[in-house]
Amino acid sequence: MKTKKSLFLWPILFIFLTTYYADSSKKINKKFFMVENIQIKGVIYTDFNKIKNNFDIFKGNNIIFINKEKIKRVVSDFEFIKEIKLKKIYPNSIIINILEYEPLGIFYKEETKFILTEKKILIKWRDLESLGDIPLVYGLNAENFFYDFYKNIKNIYPNMHEIKQLNYYKINRWDIILKNDKVIKLPSKNYEKSLQKFLQINEKEEFSKFKVFDFRVKDQLILK
Repeated sequence: MKTKKSLFLWPILFIFLTTYYADSSKKINKKFFMVENIQIKGVIYTDFNKIKNNFDIFKGNNIIFINKEKIKRVVSDFEFIKEIKLKKIYPNSIIINILEYEPLGIFYKEETKFILTEKKILIKWRDLESLGDIPLVYGLNAENFFYDFYKNIKNIYPNMHEIKQLNYYKINRWDIILKNDKVIKLPSKNYEKSLQKFLQINEKEEFSKFKVFDFRVKDQLILK
């Protein structure tokens, strides 16, 4: 009779013990893998405090179930953010590396101010100290022609931070205004050659008194 009772009690005891240890293990693991520390890197133009507050929702979550897609949803409203990378440091920390779009110019369109960024992203103006020395851009529909022009002159002009302003004209040409108030009037075609010519003569003493370098007429340079 005792043998039968023993055989009946052992399975019950086994189920009880395994259930207890499984539940305890889950509780321990759940507590052990809770996110406590979030480190954010790479933020230059995005509001750091705002993005930090958004990421705080992951604190107390299990690190195992946090993935890149969840992070992306949190940053979808931040216009400067181009890409994010997630690194998990077990048991309780995550590192979020942020890559942002680079601002290239400040664009005025119908009295509204925008920031022109790489990848042809236009962001409504906000006052950012971190913008640095980027040029003002003027002209009707200038945003449609700016990117190719900027890319081309950047390959030629070594000191882009010297450019104060870029003016676009509907005849498909540009003026470059430097911070020393020198004006380079470029032609609509083959403007790269004109800009190279300016760079060759700009530092020469005999050209130092001139403020306007007009290359609009083919094979001519008018100085003022």
